[in-house]
Amino acid sequence: MTPSAAVLSAPPHLRALAGATFGGTAGAIARTPTAVTAFVGRTLKGPVNRAIAIASFAEFQQHFGGLWQPSTVAYAVEQFFENGGRHAFVVRVVNGARPPTLTLRAGARELRLQGINPGSREYLRA
Repeated sequence: MTPSAAVLSAPPHLRALAGATFGGTAGAIARTPTAVTAFVGRTLKGPVNRAIAIASFAEFQQHFGGLWQPSTVAYAVEQFFENGGRHAFVVRVVNGARPPTLTLRAGARELRLQGINPGSREYLRA
């Protein structure tokens, strides 16, 4: 079987790989940046299950809080940037966490404030 025939007979999801491997015209694999790292773990605060792009440890602290001994992800992010890292994505995951709430009396009724994101370091101001 010639390389061209191999590309055409490959399953659709493998044609790009086959084209790149054999130099065929079925389509090459698009280049993607390889210097972007992703971190997934528990953090003090921040959006849950959503990738946030950051470019410094200061940005990490702004979105996710600082170093936190129960989780190593903040330490990994800090070391990444201290050792020359430039771009990263961070995804915060939680296990049964709830957002903070605050209930205030307002005359005969109550006003209940609820934080946007779960975590013990999310602050409510009233």
